[in-house]
Formats: sequence, structure tokens, C-alpha cells
Amino acid sequence: MTTPDAGNLTFSTHVFADNGSGQYDVIAFTGGKKVSDCITLFFLFDKKTSVGEEIALQNCHFGLSLSSNSEDYASELTSGHIYLKDKSSNRLILQFKDACFTTVRGEYRLSGNLILTPTDN
Repeated sequence: MTTPDAGNLTFSTHVFADNGSGQYDVIAFTGGKKVSDCITLFFLFDKKTSVGEEIALQNCHFGLSLSSNSEDYASELTSGHIYLKDKSSNRLILQFKDACFTTVRGEYRLSGNLILTPTDN
């Protein structure tokens, strides 16, 4: 992920859960210790999404977890796409293609694959 003020960051935690209502919960976290490098991405998407299909984000939250500024958060993609590249019971692979979230700080761009493992919860 490219950021406007913390350079390039990667997600150190990336998990998914089956929430029991036909959706996957996706949670990714950078694990930083400062406002600018502590970023959380959370969203839901339909379990019926087919491999290769673009994900329709639901209840999306992208933001700087340690910030108290309400403008340091986004609830939708500004541009780009997220696809379901692969899925099984023990992993999901999401493909980000120039996916952009915009906050008051600027644009956060995600490109590449994110491999998610199931959470215990």
C-alpha cells in the first residue's frame, strides 16, 4: 500500500471470518505504532462471490486506527477494484488492482494480492 505520509506499508494481520449470515468479514491491519502507519481495513462481502468476480464491498471501513480525526477514514473505494482471486475453507485471496481509499491526508493505494486466513472467532 502506498500512503501519502508514511511511505509504503503492508498489512501484518489479515484474516477473514464467516459471520454466519452469508458474508465474509475481512480484517487487515498494518500493525504500526504511529497515527500515520496504523491502518485498519474492514469490510464484508457476499460468500456467493465467484472466483474472478469483483467484490462488492459492504460496511467498508478504511482508516487510521489511532486518529481522532473523523476525516482520517473512508467508507468506500475512490477508484480501482478488488477481486476474489481464490477461495477455500482455509484461505481467501483478494486481488487489489489500484484500489484507492481517500482520507483527509490523501490517497492510499493498494495493489497486489492479500492472502487471508480464517480467524478463530
